[in-house]
Amino acid sequence: MAAQSMAGGISFTLARGMNEGILDADQYSSTVLNGWTALIQAVNQDGKLGWVQLPGSQPAISHQGDAQPYGVGRFLLAGSEVFRFP
Repeated sequence: MAAQSMAGGISFTLARGMNEGILDADQYSSTVLNGWTALIQAVNQDGKLGWVQLPGSQPAISHQGDAQPYGVGRFLLAGSEVFRFP
């Protein structure tokens, strides 16, 4: 599974662009919804967001139990924009 912080960042950015009328919703909405679905699936039964890459200077493998505050922040940012979808 891809690092959730990246999925959150991409979903947030595209959703924000569509909500502000900058990006075409027909072209990007499926990408945003797929990213949001991946984020939702990464939340475990305890409500903890997993699969968030640990801090480092280069890409690395993430695991289900890996969680970082910046991953949750991007999750919340993405959710705030997906919530605003028409």
